[in-house]
Amino acid sequence: MECLLPAISLGVDLVRFITYLQLHFIKSVEEIAKRVKKLPNVLGFDSLNEPSEGWIGHYLDNRMEHPTIQPKALGKIWQPIQAIYSSHGNTVEIPVQRVNLFKGGIVSDTSYFANPLKQSIWLEGCSDPFQSAGAWRLNADNSFTVLQNDFFRVREGNPVEFDRDYLFPFIQQLTKAIRNYNQDWIIFAEKPPGSSREFPSNVPVNMVNASHWYDIVTLGTKRFNYPITLDFNRKKIVIGANNIQEIYERHLSAIKSASKSINKGCPTLIGEFGIPFDLENGKAYASWTKKNRSPKIWKKHVLALDLMYNVMDKLLLNSTQWNYTAHNRNDPRVGDCWNQEDLSIYSIDQVSDPTDINSGGRALEGFVRPFPHFVQGDLIEFSYRRKKKRFIMRFIADPKIKQPTEIFIPKIYFSPEFTIQSSGCNSEYDEDSQILSLKANLDGEITIRISDIK
Repeated sequence: MECLLPAISLGVDLVRFITYLQLHFIKSVEEIAKRVKKLPNVLGFDSLNEPSEGWIGHYLDNRMEHPTIQPKALGKIWQPIQAIYSSHGNTVEIPVQRVNLFKGGIVSDTSYFANPLKQSIWLEGCSDPFQSAGAWRLNADNSFTVLQNDFFRVREGNPVEFDRDYLFPFIQQLTKAIRNYNQDWIIFAEKPPGSSREFPSNVPVNMVNASHWYDIVTLGTKRFNYPITLDFNRKKIVIGANNIQEIYERHLSAIKSASKSINKGCPTLIGEFGIPFDLENGKAYASWTKKNRSPKIWKKHVLALDLMYNVMDKLLLNSTQWNYTAHNRNDPRVGDCWNQEDLSIYSIDQVSDPTDINSGGRALEGFVRPFPHFVQGDLIEFSYRRKKKRFIMRFIADPKIKQPTEIFIPKIYFSPEFTIQSSGCNSEYDEDSQILSLKANLDGEITIRISDIK
């Protein structure tokens, strides 16, 4: 966006405002790089959390429903010109969109009046930079006229692309700065959430596709609509767990496929995913307050996470669940202590036994699952059937690898007497670490089946 803004005087020199901010951001990250450069457990740096294109690529009078970014949005649907106009002390009416399963998708049936007190953000005698640059005009009768509807779409006669022209040049600058301290550091980069655009060609080397993914309907409504929900991208109603899981698989497959075009193929890490735990206005918390400690109060949370992890396993995706907040509270005014979000897998308010390491966990059954930490060879596939407590894994064993396969088997859900079926492997389970070690003696394909006897 920096090239779309006029130069702003900071009293010492004329610099572009966004360039000024980016420089300070990069310098701040550099200070961290200086301090951690000798730590062997630092793999690299994330570039920028959930970058947003803002108004770039949109017309001034566009309702911010970019066909390649977010064809149908939830919440308040602004036009850029409305936001600018309201900043001058004007009240504007903004349509609000929400999910309505009975009407078959996303509807706009209510409005929001922004700036009802008619307060201006501009000092007396000052004008906003967009008006100064000729994008629009505030008329004498306090109406407005759009002068350059493509102000955020075209620069010097050429169409702009946020990823290519702004985001990744910035990421390249950041990469160069931090690799002054460690050339081997990985860059974990992402595009705007929900973007279906391909990655541009000007990406850093040694990069990981760290895109974030959420079930936008669950996240935006704080309801896990089971067994009937909305396929947000296709605007279709779907029914049943298998069909919901298919939606997740389609979305996550697209993210993984995008990695093929990055530096001739790069790793994929789902940098964030998760669910709000205050589903249905904190229904589970209300039950907890009434001393209900049954796992059933987390039933919908568990199911939602189970379907997500099933897909992560099927696609062999690495992922990081957002989030763990040590000081989380059930109180909706607190939650994760940021933006009224409440996605933490742990809360102080769920601690019932301080001596139990699992106490405080929310919907543990949804994310505490068997998982192969290390594989002695090439992993083909693995899956876990939560209700039956059955884990299956196939891999091509390589006896030349001296370290064994290691599978995490959570003792909270598996008894010490769980059964193991495998051929060509010696196995040993350490109950303290909850790690099952398997050493292959011969090369070739090996199938491992693990089930609980409960």
